[in-house]
Amino acid sequence: MHAFDYIITLLSFVYALAIAHLLATIAELVRARRRVRFSWLNAAWMLINLLTLVGWWIGMWDMRGLSAWSTSMIGFLFVVAFTIYLEVRFVCPDVPGAGEIDLPAFHRENGREYIGAFAVTAALTIGANILFGEMGSVREMIVQNLAVAPMFVIAVVAAISFRPWIQIGAAVAELALWAWYFATLQSALT
Repeated sequence: MHAFDYIITLLSFVYALAIAHLLATIAELVRARRRVRFSWLNAAWMLINLLTLVGWWIGMWDMRGLSAWSTSMIGFLFVVAFTIYLEVRFVCPDVPGAGEIDLPAFHRENGREYIGAFAVTAALTIGANILFGEMGSVREMIVQNLAVAPMFVIAVVAAISFRPWIQIGAAVAELALWAWYFATLQSALT
């Protein structure tokens, strides 16, 4: 087993737990749909979190050529995976067995937490792309910051200014950047 395989196995468990939590929450919300006050903003940030997970999981492939993995590198990557997991936990509301589930209120009360966690993840991603892109001579990783850096700025603005039009604009911009990222900046797995 190569070091990359060993490391990605650990990180994949964290990513899989996050995806499982996100998908389970969506299923619970669908089941409780008669009691749910829907929020497009919360739904958009749930999708942004899913795209973050997929982006990181696919992006790890670029690191397969690294010959050495220091403990600090592994620790940093685990911190990123942990941050993404927390980001997902923050964006997913609890779905009680009874009573109304008010997702617009959930976003107003918790949006800063999950948008802030996304901003932290974006900042860590920028650093990882620069560090690991240079180490592995993977130019694509550094270029990916053309999408991730604006994502970070938008998330910081959205977390600080919680006006509805800023929230809507931020969610739309983040989704557009993810679409561009996957269409042009994320290379194919080969």
